[in-house]
Amino acid sequence: MSLFSKCCICFLIMFAGIIFNNSGLKAQDKIVRTNKDTVLAKVIEMTSDKIRFRRYGMKTGPILEIYKNQVSKIIYENGSELEIIYDSYYVSPDLLVHPPKNVFKVDFISPFLNHVTIGYERLIKSGLNLDLKGGLIGFRISEGIDYAEGFLVKVGVKYIWTTQAISRGLKYTHPFNGKYVKPELVYSHFKTFGQKGQILYNNYALCINFGNQYIFWDVLTLDYYVGLGYGLQYSDYDATSTYDRNDIDLNYLHSHFYFGKKLPIVLNGGATIGLIF
Repeated sequence: MSLFSKCCICFLIMFAGIIFNNSGLKAQDKIVRTNKDTVLAKVIEMTSDKIRFRRYGMKTGPILEIYKNQVSKIIYENGSELEIIYDSYYVSPDLLVHPPKNVFKVDFISPFLNHVTIGYERLIKSGLNLDLKGGLIGFRISEGIDYAEGFLVKVGVKYIWTTQAISRGLKYTHPFNGKYVKPELVYSHFKTFGQKGQILYNNYALCINFGNQYIFWDVLTLDYYVGLGYGLQYSDYDATSTYDRNDIDLNYLHSHFYFGKKLPIVLNGGATIGLIF
């Protein structure tokens, strides 16, 4: 074979390679981003908010994703174009922060005041939560408080000045975090055992509480509050004198402090730890 023939064969091989490469470059998809950058790719599928693709030339490579709001159009290998029209206010479901709606609480001070109180807080809407507490009176840790048996109930509505938190790099308002004002109805029912025998008490109060609740690791809560209000107390004891009446006019009612019938002001307060779910 002559030198000329060898050169012709080499030229034909090189020309065929160039043609093949050019056709290969055309046989690809192009993802045009909103910033005008172009990604050479093979589009695999599109979801409601993402485009899934492989890098060009990687038949078995990793599948990558790009959000539709970052893409202006796709140019397919056959030359057809798909313009991406996307709602800029739409948020992908995997980026949404779903706020928790419930907290289970325990009043960690109550055992030292001779009762056990647990609570439940429920999100009604942003800035407004329902707060419920129930307690059992019936054992004695603090010897300075007279033994009693009964129960207590507290029902309140929290008006919260919510504060921002950060999750997945996004700012959002946590429904349980912040300072609050809480109007609250309080009721306790118990009986005492003393020198005057068994006495049954029913206590009522309407309080305005002021508090603050903190969130730790998006799981735990720490809540403390104090409040003032108006209260009433009834008992089944038939007093025979003013002294006798004052003697059974209790101040500590397990659910709140009561200043007496002459000054029916109540003092309310507490501190809880809770689990968000």
